[in-house]
Amino acid sequence: MIQLSRALILFAVASVGLALSVKSDGSTLANDLANIIADVETLDTEIAAFPPPNNSQALDALQGIPGSLSPAATTAILAQVDALLAVTNKTLVAIVAKKPSFAALPIGGVTGLIRTDLSALSAASSNFCDAVVSKCSADRATDCADRKTRFITAFQAAIVDFN
Repeated sequence: MIQLSRALILFAVASVGLALSVKSDGSTLANDLANIIADVETLDTEIAAFPPPNNSQALDALQGIPGSLSPAATTAILAQVDALLAVTNKTLVAIVAKKPSFAALPIGGVTGLIRTDLSALSAASSNFCDAVVSKCSADRATDCADRKTRFITAFQAAIVDFN
């Protein structure tokens, strides 16, 4: 995720370069630069405030459960996994939609950074899903395995788009 954040900052810096090469009016350029600086500062503040993921906490909690979850607990966990899957899919679609913008940057390697981050997130999601599958009730085992397949499929589609 840190690499993706760096890519976004590089995008903002590249925007400055583009603004310098396209604009010829001094006041327009000054205004554009002020807007870009404000955007970069906002992005930097949001990146700095973004909390670290609690993946290890969720994995520790799952691994600390002796045996399998009850059917009711499995259903509740699957509802949360479905919500996470929906947000993940929405985010992946948005990232893929922005690929032409990333690829057009005069700074090389941005799409490679994003692909690397997507691969790391895919692996972490797979590990999390493995933990969920290992603890779900027997009557919902197929449903739990299906969620892992859906996560992997979503990430693989995005990764392929960034190759």
